[in-house]
Amino acid sequence: MAENNLIGVKIKSYKIVEKIGQGGNAVVYLACDEKLDRLVAIKMLYAYAHHPYRKRIIERFRRGAQAAARLQHPNILPVYDFGEWEKTFYIVMQYVPGQTLRQYLLDDADMRPVKPLPLSKALDITRQVGAALIHAHQRGIIHRDVKPSNIILEDNHVYLADFGLAHVEGVAPITQSGETLGTPHYMSPEQGRGLPIDHRSDIYSLAVVL
Repeated sequence: MAENNLIGVKIKSYKIVEKIGQGGNAVVYLACDEKLDRLVAIKMLYAYAHHPYRKRIIERFRRGAQAAARLQHPNILPVYDFGEWEKTFYIVMQYVPGQTLRQYLLDDADMRPVKPLPLSKALDITRQVGAALIHAHQRGIIHRDVKPSNIILEDNHVYLADFGLAHVEGVAPITQSGETLGTPHYMSPEQGRGLPIDHRSDIYSLAVVL
């Protein structure tokens, strides 16, 4: 089903209201959870019906949802649900009526800064994301994709989102040896070379964001 045709569609108790975002492998919708009478965000994975790595893509999507759901922290975007619908998969998350750090800083048309960020605000954002990462690292989860578009701002509160590339200790990796995952501009050198990484790689990425 085409993404624009989902408006008004009901998935379980979630009624799609509008499209609010789009990434490399998924579309994000605002939806109403009619059972609990609240707004939520639904991240819908592209169908990938004939993609040669479809099973791996779906498994990584599922693991990302599970990783985020294991984490209970005020600076980590909560995950409520995961499911399958119409031959694709979705994650239901808390809806935050804010904007990403990328949206705050950049004009997407030409990728130039449009708002200066005061040092005090930059340090506060870094502190809150750092607290989220400490919580995740203490539970054996490495985010692997810390970047402005995965940091959500709601007034003075910050959420770290999208654990879709997360590595969980004790879980067999999906990533093949030498395979590079993440966003090049924010990767640590070892991550960029496809080498084994630990929590320090996330710290490097956060420093690049700062």
